[in-house]
Amino acid sequence: MTATLPDVATLTAEDVRTAARAWHAAGCAVLPVKADGSKRPDLAGWTRYQAEQPSAQQMAAWFNDADRTGLGVVCGAISGGLEMFELEGRAVADGARERLVPAFDAAGVLDVWRRLSKGYAEWTPSGGLHLLYRLADREVPGNTKVARRPKREDEYTDEDRALLAKHPNKVIPTVLAETRGEGGFVVVAPSHGTTHDSGKPWQFSGSSTPGAVPTITWAERDALFAAVHAVLDQMPEPEPPTRPAARQAAQSGDRPGDVWAARTGWADILEPHGWKHVWRKGDMDYWRRPGDDKKVGWSARTGGRHDALWVWSTSTEFPTEESITKFRAYAILDHQGNDHQAASALRAAGHGGDRWPVNEPHRQGRARTESPQKRAATAGPAWPVLHEDARYGLAADLVNLYDPHTEADPAAVMLTFLATAGCRFGSGYYITGGNTRHAPKVWPILCGDTATGAKGTAVAVVRSFWRTHDKQFVEMNTATGLSTGEGLIRIVRDANGDDPSAPGFDEGVHDKRLWVDAPEFASVLERARREGNSLSGTLREAYDDLPLQTMTSGSPLRATGSHVVIVPQITPTELVGKLTATDVANGLANRFMTVCSRMSKTLPEGSAPDPDDVRDFSRRLDEVTGALFRAYHDRGELRRTAAARKLWASEYHKRMNQRRDEAESPVKSLLARWHANSARLSVIYALLDGTLDVDERHVRAALACWDYVEASTRYVFGSAAGDRDLGRLMEFIDESETGRTRKAISVELFQRHKTKKELDELLDKLLNLGGYACSRQVGPNGGAPAATYYRVRSGG
Repeated sequence: MTATLPDVATLTAEDVRTAARAWHAAGCAVLPVKADGSKRPDLAGWTRYQAEQPSAQQMAAWFNDADRTGLGVVCGAISGGLEMFELEGRAVADGARERLVPAFDAAGVLDVWRRLSKGYAEWTPSGGLHLLYRLADREVPGNTKVARRPKREDEYTDEDRALLAKHPNKVIPTVLAETRGEGGFVVVAPSHGTTHDSGKPWQFSGSSTPGAVPTITWAERDALFAAVHAVLDQMPEPEPPTRPAARQAAQSGDRPGDVWAARTGWADILEPHGWKHVWRKGDMDYWRRPGDDKKVGWSARTGGRHDALWVWSTSTEFPTEESITKFRAYAILDHQGNDHQAASALRAAGHGGDRWPVNEPHRQGRARTESPQKRAATAGPAWPVLHEDARYGLAADLVNLYDPHTEADPAAVMLTFLATAGCRFGSGYYITGGNTRHAPKVWPILCGDTATGAKGTAVAVVRSFWRTHDKQFVEMNTATGLSTGEGLIRIVRDANGDDPSAPGFDEGVHDKRLWVDAPEFASVLERARREGNSLSGTLREAYDDLPLQTMTSGSPLRATGSHVVIVPQITPTELVGKLTATDVANGLANRFMTVCSRMSKTLPEGSAPDPDDVRDFSRRLDEVTGALFRAYHDRGELRRTAAARKLWASEYHKRMNQRRDEAESPVKSLLARWHANSARLSVIYALLDGTLDVDERHVRAALACWDYVEASTRYVFGSAAGDRDLGRLMEFIDESETGRTRKAISVELFQRHKTKKELDELLDKLLNLGGYACSRQVGPNGGAPAATYYRVRSGG
């Protein structure tokens, strides 16, 4: 069905109705729009139509209204892979279309741009350009900001000025180009009248046939967006992550990576691996990835203020949307991401000093003699990488919203948000596995170094959003720290008695959702193993949704229906050192998911996302949770779709067989609860989509998250970061208020089983961690000074 529309001066409700029928016949979810300038659907609970086509009867009821002035379509899978790209009016007014043509030509996608411009295109009342199209070979992602620039002073709102008064160096962005993707809603022509607060209509540019949209491939879309970003985006370049300088008293020579990078161009790094230079703009060079046979667009850029690599394509070895230094790119391409091996190879090739840095403050003047080859041979697993499948739905949108403005690790932000979103959903939702119910409850333990782990930063990002979105939840449903099982039960306790006037009556806690922030988790693990402390058992019961109770006869406590989510923070060495064999054997440890965390970038001035973007995301989340509540009243069993069941069965058999063949080890025990945690993650992903149907994409996202957890676990427990002897040493020193002498460490802790060299190396590691120091004091009878090692501050 086609429909050619009249001039805008004569638009009527009949024109809107005709266009709505055409879009509906073309397989799109079409909804009426409010006539109040808000550009929102004129339906309560409209988000159901993100996954459900309206019927012909509903269409008639909505659009037979003689006063109907607006219509819109829902983008994404429900409309056959529909996506909308918008050049904002401010960008069009600044000549964006004309400036884009040379870049499109260089990228080989000028014909694609012309096809879209001559296909379904329309002008918005504010002068923006909408291009609607379908994706042929990939699911439509969420809403995406393609290009932005800092706001000019005359564009500041009162809210912007108030923010700048507090943060004078903050850069406040405005959008120049963006998309409406999966689940997004876009108003289309011939909407008119008070649909827009200006009174102006949406008008066609090009085709005048509603529903007749062109189709493009993901590669073409990728290339278009890369060109748009290259030409229009004016946001300050993010700082690349810096390798922390070693804590050392003296240093022999420069770091090999720095010396090598100063001598090496990007072409020397990329071209041997098949990358091709395709375009240059100013001090930016644009590259096409190897294996891109279509020769369309570019996949990455280099140069700029930091001379860094920035990758858009998800089909390369590199992480996307982050600043990558030359050394890091070399490590990824030539050494599977292992920085230690990369540095060793460069030093062996003559870059940097001829010795490893001296890092021995208590033995000054004695340089370490370990060879680069030995260092490379003993290096542990590579840093884990979060697969693109995990970056799905609202969770990915939140990470994308905050990532340019925070030094936090995107994976740590993602897992923290998923955990806290699951806490907020509550225990009423669940999926059944065997005879076990799995509620939306996961416990990510953020694991990173003290100075550069950015663990608390990741939690702060998520807390900041929840405080904006649901301040009451943050104030009433969160707690900090864990001490005893009784203390935890008290926070979520049941009522005690029925008569409020009776002695000892306690009305208990009605809302049993609890988010526990545990920034000093090493101390928690210490307390948990003290004799008489019930914390370990209570935590296991809380994870398993069992009743929590104390055995105290005088004032027993009981909590049923609790929904406790814990997000601890710890350093790798503390995690390895503080976990006991009992913690591993009794299942406490494998209820937590290890999540490696490190600084993703450096932001000396700091920044924050656009408040309008935060409000938009908050509104979308509200629509999802509101629809769930109206449909299910916060209760319901989730079930996998046929496609999800097939994928889950395949992955279950494959992963179980892999674990059956793996030798017994602490790591294997720590990963034993993979299926329970993966199932719980899939529940959270589905609920964030506003559905009780766990689909294939939810399972893929959950398994990708779990793969990051597994890689993190193997990294921490299989590398130098997780040195069990070092953990034992830390624990031995922590138990003493005055520290431990070297002799006590050798005799009491290791029973003289360590050689002098081995003990020296272990003590070096301890001091390099930070938070520990060594003092030397001459005894009362003279003689050589005795070295005493003590803790000066705790990590986390």
